[in-house]
Amino acid sequence: MSPPPVTVAFCPQPPLLLPAVSGAPGAALTGLRAAACAAVSVLLAASPSVVLVVGDGPDGPPYGPGDTGDLRGFGVDLEVPFAGPAAPGGRRVPLPHLVGAWLLDQVGHTGARLGVGPGDLAAALAGAPGPVGVLAMGDGSARRTEKA
Repeated sequence: MSPPPVTVAFCPQPPLLLPAVSGAPGAALTGLRAAACAAVSVLLAASPSVVLVVGDGPDGPPYGPGDTGDLRGFGVDLEVPFAGPAAPGGRRVPLPHLVGAWLLDQVGHTGARLGVGPGDLAAALAGAPGPVGVLAMGDGSARRTEKA
């Protein structure tokens, strides 16, 4: 049996992507948001049965419905649900998964989504029921040069 098809999009995870954190964006941030949303739109054009948001965080059960992240550590009192409304007992999602969920919401994705750490990606792919979209969230280079 062959594995399901996988489509991948790579996006940055800075909290500044969210308007609640950045305030009025400049041209560079507006372009970055547009590029990230365009990458997610291309990912969703492949009609995945599930989107796996992969980002740094603890390995273990995937993040899903009822789990929520917040931006309080960045001075903003905002909660972002990972998939659907927050539920009592829901887990706190790390920043990469929060930003990934926000991007999926921005492009109108209402389908299945799960958040996993890099160590759990292979198992999540193996258990996928059909085509998979992988939204890989990460930090860019720490260098501040044009070539970085």
